[in-house]
Amino acid sequence: MRKILCVCLALVLCLFATGYAEEEATIDVQKLFGKTENGVYENEILGLGFNMDGWCGYNDKEAAAIEQFGKVAASEEFMKELRESGAVTVLEVKAEDGSGNININVNDLGSTASIVEKIGLKTFLEMSVDTYKEFYSQTAMKNIEIEYVTTSIEGEEYAGYRISCDLMGIHMYMRQMLFLRGTYVVTISMTTSKEEAMLDEILGRFYLLKDSEE
Repeated sequence: MRKILCVCLALVLCLFATGYAEEEATIDVQKLFGKTENGVYENEILGLGFNMDGWCGYNDKEAAAIEQFGKVAASEEFMKELRESGAVTVLEVKAEDGSGNININVNDLGSTASIVEKIGLKTFLEMSVDTYKEFYSQTAMKNIEIEYVTTSIEGEEYAGYRISCDLMGIHMYMRQMLFLRGTYVVTISMTTSKEEAMLDEILGRFYLLKDSEE
């Protein structure tokens, strides 16, 4: 039933796109990547900052290992979809003690962004749980559990998903937050192989920027 609803929503989006247009918001692409200074990462476009104390990026060897792992853990169809999605990674960091990692991607929806915003990203995500689960089933993930949740940062609520799965013998927990900034959809993924409560600890490192460009 939920799959049928998702397909119906996709059709509505396509049909609606033919008769709906408005001036799109523009943002400074150069600022999409944010900056890291004095132990904090801040991104004016996202309107968020992250305390980097005890966190770092991946070196070339680690990045190559992650890329190779992706090829082993996911189907060719899955990897092809990712390549063609147009998503850009603006931040990819890990806890130095290995307790978790964060990945922030942005994807330009173009004119579709105004349609999604009008219908409601929350509604779209709630109806897409089964489709999302099917998407992840193309990887080495087993025993996948996905549910729609909202996550709060300093009182600001973000729609997204709570995910748990087994990946090559390791139980993983993930929290995702998705939101729109201009024509871009932003996806923040927090992952840990420790206890799920670690995600709340990671989440606590985020803070809102007072003078952001939301």
